[in-house]
Amino acid sequence: MATSEQLLYGVPTWHQVTSVNNNTASTATAAAVSGKCHFVVGYTVSVSAAPSSPVSVTLKDGTTVIDQFEVAAAGVVTREMTRPIRITAGNLAALSIPAVGGTTRATAVLKGFTAQP
Repeated sequence: MATSEQLLYGVPTWHQVTSVNNNTASTATAAAVSGKCHFVVGYTVSVSAAPSSPVSVTLKDGTTVIDQFEVAAAGVVTREMTRPIRITAGNLAALSIPAVGGTTRATAVLKGFTAQP
């Protein structure tokens, strides 16, 4: 069971990080845990140069997209949740960046905690 501190303040116990330096898609994944839920408390996406065309970054609950935004320029996007996003029990949580083109560095950081539903 998630503690009241975790649910109120989103205290992360894990960080999943992925980073690539070429024209390759990248996904930060918290693997599925049988009988438990992941709670996403925030994420960060950074791109070192403007993508060759805007790309859609997605946050997924298993295979279901639950958040999506466009990245069209170099920079950093950070989102800290007011309340943690609960991922369905037994599902993975994944933050995906599509290939951004050229030798642009793209990094995704997904953070959260895992608890009984």
